[in-house]
Amino acid sequence: MSKQKLRPVGNRAYSMLRRDLYRLFRTPLLYWFVGFAALLPGSFTVMTDPDFQNGFDAWGQVNSLFSSALFVMTGIFLAFFIGNDYKSGFIKNVCSITPKHRSFTFAKIITGAVAGVMMILSYVLGAAIFGAAAGGEFTASGFGEMLEGAVGKSALMLMFCGMYACVDVLLRNHVWFAVCGSVAVGVLFLPAMMITLGSAYTMAGLSIAAGLICLAIFPRVAAFIMKQRDIL
Repeated sequence: MSKQKLRPVGNRAYSMLRRDLYRLFRTPLLYWFVGFAALLPGSFTVMTDPDFQNGFDAWGQVNSLFSSALFVMTGIFLAFFIGNDYKSGFIKNVCSITPKHRSFTFAKIITGAVAGVMMILSYVLGAAIFGAAAGGEFTASGFGEMLEGAVGKSALMLMFCGMYACVDVLLRNHVWFAVCGSVAVGVLFLPAMMITLGSAYTMAGLSIAAGLICLAIFPRVAAFIMKQRDIL
């Protein structure tokens, strides 16, 4: 009996996630954000050290606090992505077909995380290209640190997108309020990016654990907010 009850929910979640991913890759705004992410490493370096007196550490850029701007960018993108479902009226169909909203919020969190990972990869590529153009040094250890930093940040996208989803469904179709709320949440948690607990491998492992735990919690929290806010 339990399997029969759980199977339709899983099917709905999978179907909604597939729909969101399909729509994600056909959203022009995503590619604007991805392209902008590639320009950030060089832009931050030019602003902070225009004469390159300290050189350019391409791999170090990925672990720097500057790269945390990608979390804020992901929050802005997800606010528009979720807000579009309210604006288009699609959310009414979701509420009528799926009384429990976990499939909707789960799909949105995963989709937002995918968008965030794309921005991270673009940022890494931009840092590598700018580093090569600026004559930066590339070492094996530096590449390892970059890889660990990218993996950790990718996992943390699940946590941040979970928080953003809660803000976005709370503010519903007020997209610009949702954008401001997401930016506020992102900035509030950015200092946590400076915390170091052990080696880079330890930090990457903790980030993955935190991301998976938040993926289990935030869809339920966002679904509860939807149930309280939406008139069904």
